[in-house]
Amino acid sequence: RVVEAHGILFVMIRSGEVPDADSYNILMNGYCLAERVDDPLKLFDSMVSKRIKEQEITLVFSLPSTSPKERQNTGEDDVAFKVLFCGICHSDLHSIKNEWGMSWYPMLLGHEIVGIVMEVGNKVTKFKVGDKVGVGCLVGACHSCDNCNKSLENYCPKMIFTYGGLYYDETMTYGGYSDSMVANEHYVVRIPDNLPLDASAPLLKGFVMHQTLTCLIYFTYSNHLRNKVREI
Repeated sequence: RVVEAHGILFVMIRSGEVPDADSYNILMNGYCLAERVDDPLKLFDSMVSKRIKEQEITLVFSLPSTSPKERQNTGEDDVAFKVLFCGICHSDLHSIKNEWGMSWYPMLLGHEIVGIVMEVGNKVTKFKVGDKVGVGCLVGACHSCDNCNKSLENYCPKMIFTYGGLYYDETMTYGGYSDSMVANEHYVVRIPDNLPLDASAPLLKGFVMHQTLTCLIYFTYSNHLRNKVREI
């Protein structure tokens, strides 16, 4: 709810709720002073008694904490690993501000992730405990649609983003700015021993680019074949 007092606009969000898109944009664009608090109403009462510039906008809210217990379990096709490094992508900033209109809060960002395997599912064949691995922006898909069968999982209607998505067990996915990650082994890549782990993280953006280039080559080749058929 919005409260105005002493010329100050307060956006009050009770515990258990999250800021809506507009409020979050105000916060992340630096137009206000923000602080995480457990009791926003109590803080509001204390702040209105102080002299604050009339033009200042203050956003007061409480974000629910995310417990590790809420993370998905390691499924039979999954790889669980300890996160050691995670790059920063500009798309993370778009997601924070909900500029693409599909952000879910609370959100834990990061999709250029590198770490060490801690656990694998009983059907995982490509990785073992102790392997150096990385994950890009996807951690799952349906693996049965036409796009998946053509290695175009990034076009799968049921693709699962590394953060802000729903995993197979319907738990929220959280990104690489955390201690641990779980991903389907199909979306995990091995990091060579001679490649520094800290330098490997930003390269996971290239993992996404691989899918994009695959798509581009596929459609270019398809158009080439269609043109050849027309010539015949």
